[in-house]
Amino acid sequence: MQQDPINKKVYYKEVCSLKHQNSRILEAKYLYDNQQIISIGKNDHFIKYEQQNKEWGFGGIILENQQLQCCTFSQEENSFIYAHQKGQIDQLIYNKEQERWVSKTIRESEGNQILEIQLNSTSKKMVQCLYDFAVVLEKQNQEWREICSLNENFTEDECIFSTSVSFNRDSSEIAIGFTDGHISIWKQINNEEWLISEKLELHTGQITKVRFNSQKDILVSSDDKGKIVIWERNEQTRKYEIQCQYEGDNKIEIIYWNMDSNIVIIGSGSQVRILKRQKDKKWMFMQTIEVKQIVSCIDISKDNKQLLIGQNDGLISIYEYIGQ
Repeated sequence: MQQDPINKKVYYKEVCSLKHQNSRILEAKYLYDNQQIISIGKNDHFIKYEQQNKEWGFGGIILENQQLQCCTFSQEENSFIYAHQKGQIDQLIYNKEQERWVSKTIRESEGNQILEIQLNSTSKKMVQCLYDFAVVLEKQNQEWREICSLNENFTEDECIFSTSVSFNRDSSEIAIGFTDGHISIWKQINNEEWLISEKLELHTGQITKVRFNSQKDILVSSDDKGKIVIWERNEQTRKYEIQCQYEGDNKIEIIYWNMDSNIVIIGSGSQVRILKRQKDKKWMFMQTIEVKQIVSCIDISKDNKQLLIGQNDGLISIYEYIGQ
């Protein structure tokens, strides 16, 4: 069993920090060639920050007084998809004609609290993580329609709940993590029915995140005891096998892939750890970053030159790549 090493090398150096009210940051993204940041607080505002002459400053409030449960970002449409606490799902998208951000409801509340939303690579499918099952939706004629419910049979005594969901690169598989530590891989058969193709059972703690990358059949999973496992599908057996695993000390809150799918960024407590895939397919810890509060979201620019870390107290720390 590999221990999680603390790498003292500095690749990314903090250059400034921004304050988003006093709310936990649900999502923060670089937009428009890294000249703009949109941050979303769980209990207050959507705020824009702008960079001018290499200095970041407040750019205005986009939406106010929102009570949100979870949020994700659509790379395809450059928009935010977010769920309210009673299950209503809205989309925030930039209207070029009106030159402003516009919010619209894309799915009415059904009374279920959505724990997590993930989109596929084309933003045409959405998977929602609820308490004991997941729901797959598809965009048809500009409307989101439920096409399948993914639920496993548990006894009342087991009381096992879903915790995180993720599409694979071609949307043919969905990973679902559960409180007992197992991960189910659901596979779509004949473009219709979804069935469990395998179960991954290595974690002993509650699964906190599962994330496929966008280019290869590689899955990263984490749990509340601090373990990280990287799985890769064997092309001969078509099963996922352990590539490597690391033991940490704190509950892991965030797993984030960069655009090239060769860097994984892990948020655990007040630490951010950056792992990079080498040419021999092995993973190396590049850097460990300490922040002031618990990490709540992470983003990295498309060129990997800028890194932002959102925290539970509304602070956003911005880092720039300085090399080895």
